[in-house]
Amino acid sequence: MKTPSAFQLPKDSVKKADLGQSFAEYDVVRTDSMMFVETPSMRAAAGRGASKCIFVGRRGSGKTATTYYLKDRDSKRTALILPELFSSLDAYVKSGDEVLSQRTFKTIVTCFKRSLLDEAVATWKKNGAFSFAVAHPFDEIQRERNAIEQFEFDMRTIELVQEGVGDLDGIQEKEWDRFNQRSKKLIQQIIDASVEPKRNLLILIDRIDEDWDGTDNAVRVLMALMHACVELNAISQHISVLLFIRENMFDRVRQVDLEFSRLETSVISLEWTRELLRELIERRIRRNLISKPALGGSTWNAFFEGDGESENVVFSFCQPRPRDVLAYCSFALQNAQSHQNSKIMLTDLAEAKRRFSESRLKELCDEYAENYPQLRLVLTRFFGLGKRFTSKAIDDFLKKLLMDQEVRANCQKWIYQHTTPFAFTSLLYGIGFAGVANPKGEVQFKLQDTQPFNPDQISRDSLLVIHDTYADALQLRDILVPTLDDSLELKRAGLLEELPHSFEYGQEYRNKLEEILAKLGKLARGKDDASEYETIVGEVIRLCFFRSLSNVEPHVRTVDGRSIRDWVAGNHSQSGFWKLIRDRYIATQVIFECKNYNDLSADDFAQVDHYLNDRIGHFGVIAYRGGPEIKPAYYSQIKEIAIKNGLVLLLGERDLEVLLRQAINGKSSERHLQELFDNMVRKVS
Repeated sequence: MKTPSAFQLPKDSVKKADLGQSFAEYDVVRTDSMMFVETPSMRAAAGRGASKCIFVGRRGSGKTATTYYLKDRDSKRTALILPELFSSLDAYVKSGDEVLSQRTFKTIVTCFKRSLLDEAVATWKKNGAFSFAVAHPFDEIQRERNAIEQFEFDMRTIELVQEGVGDLDGIQEKEWDRFNQRSKKLIQQIIDASVEPKRNLLILIDRIDEDWDGTDNAVRVLMALMHACVELNAISQHISVLLFIRENMFDRVRQVDLEFSRLETSVISLEWTRELLRELIERRIRRNLISKPALGGSTWNAFFEGDGESENVVFSFCQPRPRDVLAYCSFALQNAQSHQNSKIMLTDLAEAKRRFSESRLKELCDEYAENYPQLRLVLTRFFGLGKRFTSKAIDDFLKKLLMDQEVRANCQKWIYQHTTPFAFTSLLYGIGFAGVANPKGEVQFKLQDTQPFNPDQISRDSLLVIHDTYADALQLRDILVPTLDDSLELKRAGLLEELPHSFEYGQEYRNKLEEILAKLGKLARGKDDASEYETIVGEVIRLCFFRSLSNVEPHVRTVDGRSIRDWVAGNHSQSGFWKLIRDRYIATQVIFECKNYNDLSADDFAQVDHYLNDRIGHFGVIAYRGGPEIKPAYYSQIKEIAIKNGLVLLLGERDLEVLLRQAINGKSSERHLQELFDNMVRKVS
């Protein structure tokens, strides 16, 4: 039988190919349903009434893409919530308690359930499935009308928690009982109202890390939200709530939740196989072709050299996550296009390895910054060593690590909990940096994001094996390290820490950040301390945005002396958020105005608008003491500026605190800024 000939690509197919973005928020999946790859977790999410409602995955595992897929299937019966309230509820979760009191915790859970169901009613009303004018006999829903119509999810939840937890004070016992009883009646009435078929609803909760500052209080609030989702799905057949959560945040909850067993059966991991990841690349790379080769390997072989060898290179080098595979293949595609190759060659893949490895190592350290602050300092100490380590070698490595003054100073919050070979191996295994090889040489890396490390997976004869993804960035040799000699000094090269020019040591830099954070917390609002607030904002600009903004100057006058800008910074960024701002708003200079008070006026926005022009750019920032909820009147003012192709970004008190905490933990601030920007653009567009 004659073998069918391979698919012949049209000329310039590789030159015109585009794999899209690895971040779903900006990717082609938002507009092209043919780019979705259906995974087991996606099918579980699509099955209304299914037992799984908490979807856990690492960065880049497809959580946000899944929400786009589900919303596109039935937009009228799907609501998407992107909460930004975790730090706002800190005041109602006492930081001095190791465990929340049962009564307080149950009250916060009830508030989440009530706010979620209010969101369901708001969605019904928006889609014409419910009207307050004919809502009889739903009297409790009628009484909730103001909260449903006037507030979004975040503000509504905060108001409910203020009412419910605030009434836990002993002298307000009756008020709390009344709140609790009314909540029960309202919840039941909304569930009863959902029985009508046109009111079946799927509520998706995603991107909760947008307001995540990694504090213990934020973990407790998240824990309450998780329990609320599980309880709602148990009592309602017609309203389903799905929560998408990052694995490092899920781990924090697992460590502190004394009733975690209530959640376990509702959790599912976002897993990908080699076949699904290959289909992901194939769907994207053939998108611009009129006549398309088949999925299942034909498209891959048409675009990649090697008849399967290139597959082995990609999937042995990458971890099984969409973002990793997309990033690596995109780097290789760029190489092929620059060399004008008719296919993506094995040499293009080899050339992309170092760039990909360095980006993944930075991403890993950033992803786990809240769990393990300054993780970079530990991982980079592997620089120049081998890929495989015996238990004795890990023990030697730990002894040297604990003698490292920089590691002790910056990682003391967590490193002393991992001072045995087993505990340290568990940590590296859990974050996906390394796997464990048995005596037969079979290596097991972490595949399920919800699966903790099993002690049975390691023995005295097991080897720790660093994943190939990170080998090039750390220049690891393909050798087994049996022991580390006492005279060997761990190198500090590799992923070097970026610091502002005024700081020689990382600890000095972090001490300064902590000092500013403390000052901000104590600073009084009002005119008397306005100058001090300006100074604090200037320090945030210098210390948190130093990678992208330069020449930061205070009180910059225009040549005619009529205008004085609080802070102006030069924007010369070549990548990321600040490059987007420079390209989109011609913002070669960024203006920062500082307002040491909670409530902004129309004059504050007019002041910034006056400064924006074609020469300096059309993007400004107002730092103020309010937030986190942005008032509707502010959006109206910003919308007026947006009509003239400009934009004003608001940085509230909480945002400055988040930026400072992220910098202290060694995490890039651009993600938080990007999320604030995206939310603002959506609101005023």
